[in-house]
Amino acid sequence: MQHPNLAQRLSLLIVTAFLHVAPVRAERPAAPQLLPESTVAYLRVRDSREFVRLFQDSNFGRMLNDEKIQGVMSGLYGTELSLDGNMTSPAGVVAYIEDQIGSSLDEILTLIEGEVCLALVAEEQQTPILVGLADLGSQETAERLIAAAADQMVAEGWNRKSSDEDEDGLTVFRRRDQDEDQTLVYVIKDGTFLFSSQVAQARQILAIWNGTAEGVKTMADNRRFTSIMKLCSGAKDERPQVSWFFDPVTLANRIVGGTFQGQIVLGVLEQIGVNGLKGVGGSVILGAEEFDTITHAQVLLGNPRTGVIKVLALGESDAAPELWVPNDVANYSTITLAPGKSYDAIRQLWDTISGDGIFDQNVQQYLSDELGFDFEKDLIKQLDGRMTLFTSVEQPVKVNSQATMVGVKLKDAKEFQKTLDQILALFPQAIEPATGGAGAKIFKLVVDRDERPAQEFMRRSDPAGAVVGDYLLLSDSTKLLRKAIATKNGNGKRLADELDYKLVTNMARRQKGGSRPAMISFQRPEVSMQLLYDLVTGDAAKQGLRSAGEENPFFQSVADALDGNPLPAFEVISQYLAPAGGMVTDDENGIHYIGFSIRRESND
Repeated sequence: MQHPNLAQRLSLLIVTAFLHVAPVRAERPAAPQLLPESTVAYLRVRDSREFVRLFQDSNFGRMLNDEKIQGVMSGLYGTELSLDGNMTSPAGVVAYIEDQIGSSLDEILTLIEGEVCLALVAEEQQTPILVGLADLGSQETAERLIAAAADQMVAEGWNRKSSDEDEDGLTVFRRRDQDEDQTLVYVIKDGTFLFSSQVAQARQILAIWNGTAEGVKTMADNRRFTSIMKLCSGAKDERPQVSWFFDPVTLANRIVGGTFQGQIVLGVLEQIGVNGLKGVGGSVILGAEEFDTITHAQVLLGNPRTGVIKVLALGESDAAPELWVPNDVANYSTITLAPGKSYDAIRQLWDTISGDGIFDQNVQQYLSDELGFDFEKDLIKQLDGRMTLFTSVEQPVKVNSQATMVGVKLKDAKEFQKTLDQILALFPQAIEPATGGAGAKIFKLVVDRDERPAQEFMRRSDPAGAVVGDYLLLSDSTKLLRKAIATKNGNGKRLADELDYKLVTNMARRQKGGSRPAMISFQRPEVSMQLLYDLVTGDAAKQGLRSAGEENPFFQSVADALDGNPLPAFEVISQYLAPAGGMVTDDENGIHYIGFSIRRESND
């Protein structure tokens, strides 16, 4: 087991490596050309200086650098907080870290100037190997920090073999702790810091680097990795600033595959189709034309899909919001599933494990007989597949003012109403009818009313539902449900007519697979931020902070900081907030997610 002090020091080396980063140096191959093909987990910043520059130029980065907002941040910087039972401040924490590592924050921020990568390598029947590399900016600072950490490790019982004694210039630390052999090796080569938890792995990477390795395959030869990275590039092949990859099935095979018990577990996983998961990965792209950020994520799946993989059956979604969705939503998402296909896949999987026909017997015994209707015929087969969720802020402003609605599309609303009535009849004490449905049959969930003073800050939950048109609508707010019904009847503005929604969906269509999405999402960060802003600046919140500050110095410090540095007008913040969207597609490669936010220019 790793010694806590070593973990802290290794973490410090890794964290400082991610603080500031520049283009990959031409004199060495990039990380995917150095790491072995057996790499199962990987996180990489390709160009740190570019990443920092683009982040600072992003909507969020420019907002943080706004002079009117920096005043508030400076005030909070000195806010007291609890650290190991002692009261300090973010400024005090920085000073403490600087004192511990013997370098100023400015020096730390110049420590790295290049590619940064952290990876996990899994060879057959071996403990997974940790590997990391980072191009150094200030080698002098890095060597001083590393030397201090190395001396402390020796003081804690590690045996050190210096680089002068090693043919590859490696510094190797070894010790035995709790019957476990531990190794940590590092080298600084051509301005790049390389470390590993295995000596042989470090030597192999150096051999690849030097061009002396023969017949060694790297991550660049791993088809699962390269397929995911290709799918996670931009629509115009923009190069991601951040990329990641994880192959959980291969990792499991490598860890437990050599044992009898492990073979049994792997056999079961194969039987239920888990081996169809070939890997997951993604990327982050900043500053791509009109986009502020673009995020990709890919679930790479084998074909044909079987077992648990087959259960997630997706269809094609209509980008047009339903007629009952009001125009002032904070967030909106719609997805199309294939309930019948998923149900059949669950049946097949269940029977594979338990025996032919067992699933239907269990459904009949534990669901259909108990509920009083045919679970598959009267419920599952009544679902069309489209499901929609949106949130909306209700006034007056409360901590939980954001109300939620879910809509489930039905094949035959009249037939489903009969099934719904049977379900509601099972809970006569918990359900009551409500009026104001404009023809829809509203039902409400009876909840206990808490009259404590805290309710002043909380919206009372008022769950309700109804079949509206060809949808079952469920909400935690009867008010929102009635608003949706009125919107469907033409008594309110609709999201489908909003320009920002049309803009986001049009941008989504231009992405890979955008013509056939299974899921579409839309966000208005400005609406959610307005809620938070109104809460923080409201009299109730200020009074609450003062009251809490009587018992906790932290809240008193926050109240003092906000009094001395009040938040600017909301328009100062909102000028940096732009609509965002996302979509999910499903094709022969698997399931792909893309999320993006629109770049907004400031009003300066």
